[in-house]
Amino acid sequence: MDVTFISFGLKHGIEKDIDMMVDCRSLPNPYYIDDLREKTGLHEDNVKFFNEHPETKVFLDKTVDYLTYHLEAMQKSGRPAYKIGVICTGGHHRSTYVANYLANYFKDSYNVTLFHRDCEELNK
Repeated sequence: MDVTFISFGLKHGIEKDIDMMVDCRSLPNPYYIDDLREKTGLHEDNVKFFNEHPETKVFLDKTVDYLTYHLEAMQKSGRPAYKIGVICTGGHHRSTYVANYLANYFKDSYNVTLFHRDCEELNK
């Protein structure tokens, strides 16, 4: 099954044609730290920031558990493709970090595509 993870910010509108959304807005936001604001969620300083917060691990573990169950069910139903939107407010920090994590986690089980709608420099 093809699984696409699309990160985006809600303030820029909802992505069309997605099957599910994972909301990351409960995670700590590096946007409010001057030294981290201009860096994406994949920059090593922001990755360190996320990894230092225990709630990030809890969020990722619970999300992976649910998606593991759900994607298996979708695949068994014969679904050829599934699109998961990963959202935060602006689409540059939390959603990019989580979408990247999920894409890496599931890449050995599915044909995974990762796209950062509101942070296009990460798509290169």
